[in-house]
Amino acid sequence: MLRLLTALSCLWLTLCPSATARADDTEEKAIRFVQQLGGKVVRDEKAPGKPITEVHLNGTSVRDADLKNLTGLSELQALFVYDTGITDAGLKEITGFKKLNHLDLSNTKVTDEGTKEIAKHSEMFLLNLMGTGVTDKGMKEIGKLTKLNYLTLGHGVTDAGLKELAGLKELDCLVVIGNGITDTGLTELTGLKTLTRVALNYTAVTDAGVEKLQKAIPKCEISNVKRKGKK
Repeated sequence: MLRLLTALSCLWLTLCPSATARADDTEEKAIRFVQQLGGKVVRDEKAPGKPITEVHLNGTSVRDADLKNLTGLSELQALFVYDTGITDAGLKEITGFKKLNHLDLSNTKVTDEGTKEIAKHSEMFLLNLMGTGVTDKGMKEIGKLTKLNYLTLGHGVTDAGLKELAGLKELDCLVVIGNGITDTGLTELTGLKTLTRVALNYTAVTDAGVEKLQKAIPKCEISNVKRKGKK
């Protein structure tokens, strides 16, 4: 038995450093990839091992297939790829990040098809879809992200899409834009009592609609930015 335990100890000591080296190597490759594109990584300095928890690739030339290079970052929580050419295909490359909870896809080529991949990230806390091709159809998937706290939507979402958000009982901030949002859409938000901020940008809502929402959620701060010339 002693010989067996000694042999196992030697095996562990032999394999463990190798596994650690492979993990470090994978991380270094990811870092080099991000930096070569002009992006940056952020570590959690207080966590054991100081893992990389954020990757910023916004405004870079990153492509869908490139995101495979991030695979080794098992502790990744936040990914910023706004203002890039990322499409629905790119989202399939990041489904393995189980801790991902911040995702900024604004001004990318993501569509409703991509929301199926987004919905797989059940821990999602912040999601920015401004300037994407996501419409009301995609909101059915986004409505499954019950831990969402901050959500920004684009022109493709209308009153019908807001109706799909009824289950987001932890939503704190909602930003919407476009003529597709009317007083009817605001009515769909009255059940979201956790809202503390709603930003309405160039929508078709009226002052009466805003007032009704305000009465339904008194503690919510509502900003209503209108186009010039409209009352």
